[in-house]
Amino acid sequence: MNSPQTIVLHNLYSLYDNVGVNVEGVRNFSGEAFRMINGNSSAWPNLIYAFNSNKLNESVLDDLNDKISEYSFEPVLISEHNPEDLDILKRNGFILVDRWTGMSLSAINYRGGIVNDETDLECCVIGNEELPIWVDIVSTELFGSKPLSFSIFS
Repeated sequence: MNSPQTIVLHNLYSLYDNVGVNVEGVRNFSGEAFRMINGNSSAWPNLIYAFNSNKLNESVLDDLNDKISEYSFEPVLISEHNPEDLDILKRNGFILVDRWTGMSLSAINYRGGIVNDETDLECCVIGNEELPIWVDIVSTELFGSKPLSFSIFS
């Protein structure tokens, strides 16, 4: 049985793959050691994900830096916790986010569009008429008011 964290990461990576293939203006790269997604007109998504730390070496670091330069953005690198790999990445200038929170919700309590999770956050599905308001809030609060593409969130 997979751990909840493994399931969440799988679902998150599937979301990024889906956005990379199906949203106009978003491009993706899928390599043996990592995948990358870039939204040209949006601050999100700009990520390196599905990072295979077993393949970490100078060549992979060169590939990462080449893709970052080619895509012209500063991505977030999502990596599983492996202290040796994290040290190598830090020495090479990568800024790491140690822990993602609030990325999964139990579907058991999902009834009629509202979910209460363990942190007492109430989550619900919003309609298209509310989307501009929420995208503006996310842009302001999480991305320093950089533009976010509505198509990614719709």
